[in-house]
Parts: sequence; C-alpha cells; structure tokens
Amino acid sequence: QDIAVEFDRQWARQVLAVAFRRLREDEEAARLTKGDVEIFEMKHGDPSRSHAEIAKMKEVDVNAVVVSVRRTLRRLKEHLREQLQPTTAT
Repeated sequence: QDIAVEFDRQWARQVLAVAFRRLREDEEAARLTKGDVEIFEMKHGDPSRSHAEIAKMKEVDVNAVVVSVRRTLRRLKEHLREQLQPTTAT
C-alpha cells in the first residue's frame, strides 16, 4: 500500500507540474497577463496572505490581484481537466 500511495503522490505532483508549466506558457503567449502566475503563487503559497497585502507588494490595485488570481485559477482548472480527462473518460 505504501508503494501505491507514493505512486499517487508522484503522479499528482507531475500533473500539477505540467499544469503550472502550461500556466507559464500561457503567460509567455499573452493568454494570461504578465505577473499573473507570480500573484497566484503568492496567494496560494501562503493562503493567510491577503489580496491587499499582495497588492501592496506588487504595487497594484486590490481588484487587479483578485482578477489575476481568479483568471489564473480558471486556467489552472482548464489545464488540470485537459490532463485528467483521458484518465476518467469511459
């Protein structure tokens, strides 16, 4: 069972790594705004960090941070769905 658990963890890490690589590609191709991935990582790397705190650090409006996080999360979900669909298709 330990082997199966470790396999699942490694698989999940790989899926997330690919999704985050695609987010960075989206940013480079202007499908996301430059800085979106960094803002998303700042928020989700430390969930206790407020949007206002991130806005102050990035010298942008709080609403810009909220929109950035939502936009990036939406794209992340799309990338995860694309990767997971073949494993869940019946």
